[in-house]
Amino acid sequence: MASVFLSYDREDVAKARLIALALEKAGHQVWWDQHIRGGAQYSKEIETALKAADAVVVLWSVYSIDSAWVRDEAAAGRDSGLLIPVTIDGTEPPLGFRQYQTINLSSARSERGGRMRRLIDAIDGIVTRSVCDGDGQVTHPAAIVTRGRWFAPSWRVYAIVAALAAVAGGGALWLTHGTADAISVTIAASDPSAESNRLARELLFKLSSLQGRRNSQVRIVGGGQAKTADLVFQTALRTDAGANHATLALLSQTDDEILWSGEVEPKSGQLPDLEQQLAYSAARILDCAYHALAPGAKLSGGTLKLYLNGCARIAEVIGYDASEVLPQFEQVTREAPGFVDGWAKLLLAYSASAYPEEKVAREGRLIRMKDALARARALEPTLPEITLATLSMLPRAALDERFRLLDGALAQHPDNAGLLNERSDHLASIGRFNEAIDDARSASAADPLNAASENSYILRLAHAGQIESAFRELDRAERLWPGASNINETKFWLNFRFGDPNVALDLMRQGATRLPTQVQLVAIAKIDPSHGNLERARKLIRQALHQDWSPGPVQGAMVLGIQSELWPLLLGGQPVHGGIVAVTLYPAFRTFRYDPRFMRFVARTEVLDYWRSSGHWPDFCREPDLPYDCEAEAAKAGQRKGGT
Repeated sequence: MASVFLSYDREDVAKARLIALALEKAGHQVWWDQHIRGGAQYSKEIETALKAADAVVVLWSVYSIDSAWVRDEAAAGRDSGLLIPVTIDGTEPPLGFRQYQTINLSSARSERGGRMRRLIDAIDGIVTRSVCDGDGQVTHPAAIVTRGRWFAPSWRVYAIVAALAAVAGGGALWLTHGTADAISVTIAASDPSAESNRLARELLFKLSSLQGRRNSQVRIVGGGQAKTADLVFQTALRTDAGANHATLALLSQTDDEILWSGEVEPKSGQLPDLEQQLAYSAARILDCAYHALAPGAKLSGGTLKLYLNGCARIAEVIGYDASEVLPQFEQVTREAPGFVDGWAKLLLAYSASAYPEEKVAREGRLIRMKDALARARALEPTLPEITLATLSMLPRAALDERFRLLDGALAQHPDNAGLLNERSDHLASIGRFNEAIDDARSASAADPLNAASENSYILRLAHAGQIESAFRELDRAERLWPGASNINETKFWLNFRFGDPNVALDLMRQGATRLPTQVQLVAIAKIDPSHGNLERARKLIRQALHQDWSPGPVQGAMVLGIQSELWPLLLGGQPVHGGIVAVTLYPAFRTFRYDPRFMRFVARTEVLDYWRSSGHWPDFCREPDLPYDCEAEAAKAGQRKGGT
């Protein structure tokens, strides 16, 4: 149907997400999740999206009426005759926009559904008006092609199709957007039991909803079209000791060959959690399959299975250590050297893997990584993963170059979750936590099936001191990706620093996280702060501070109450780097930062030079009770550093 530009203020992102999803479910294409940040690099992208839009939906609120960006976008919609104003909290539009009838979506839930239909009808009306031919005749909205792509009918047709599928028992759902190159998949129960058949029907609807928002080149089919599908998801439900489990397998329709299979076991054991997790797992695998079977790729045999298994696994180890999937993607690229996504995944695995400790192995992997970069550039020079791999090889101190590369790549790929997460990490490392949260939230919205994106969002919330929100997101992530390595790692750190250290200790003992002995002793001392436990942990941390001058022992010193012992090291001859600065910017180091000596410590790293040259100061510099002025203290520290 329509290409919709959704304008809103970042404070209203949760409400905007719900409205965007509702419009997408109605068959519209929504551009909404990147234009909220300021900056010249985004203005061209915004302008392009506005010019391509068939309708401009503006969400007025107490926040957006004061946003220059939202006002400019609303003015563009008004001047082109495409504006549809909506109030989401009862706020009246600002002057210049009150001559339009405003749709109110701030009312009670029972009324909101009807008003959402008014919004969808308003979009349909604009599209209908815009496609009148020379004789004044209107093309029926269901036959409209927007930007060269077919879109599904409105919400009414979705409701009718869903109802027909439910009545049919086996289900039938056709997502009409797609092209001749689309792949199709159907859902079937692995056994004839009523429980497995019901699970298959639920997967059909949930997967259709998820995939319809993500990849227009994939069709979910059922009923009479099931036999013509390219792929088949088979699922079966089993119940052990009152807990629900499921198997999920992706098969080739032509020969019933199993391409991928896995177990889905929600932590809660509850059926709703199982159904949700099953849909997320299937959607992620389906994305992988689409790339592997796209024109020009057409992987087959063992290479296809190898790629699907690696692709399914990589989202669960990014942010932890992706070394385990490196061999799989190295083999895929050897066997299919023209497969672009194979190189993309290989570079992603390289950039997210720990370097080998042994010098020869480390040098050998660096050579292979540089070769992969060159091969990938030859195939597709704008791959976002090229930037991520390049960043992993840059010196830690090259902050200006890092941000330049990230901003340039995001100008080309503004909704790439990997790039957004990487910039979020960089912003957090220099104390700009509010912006880091924005990027992490956008990454999670851009790639909601990716455990790595959700993991990054949780960490950003925690580092900014939003602990309750971080634990809520962790609970949600565990329901969707139980046992994922990066989620377990985050669960450990959240509980170790802010929650129940017993949970952290259990994770260590189960081998769910890879941590040094000193961290285990610190956790034990937190659980049982007896004199003996505290002294054992403090002794080990003191040794580590002198032998392994890294962020971990610095955090341990703060946890164990020996932070005063850090100052001689931070200001003395011990070399320091930005990674240690990043740790001291966490909320637990607040009193530490309030000591004016903090700027003298930061001046020993690349971070202070970046703060001063860029003019982008960390968030804590705006705290009203900070006992010094950041810029003034930084200037003094810089003079000492220069020897003047």
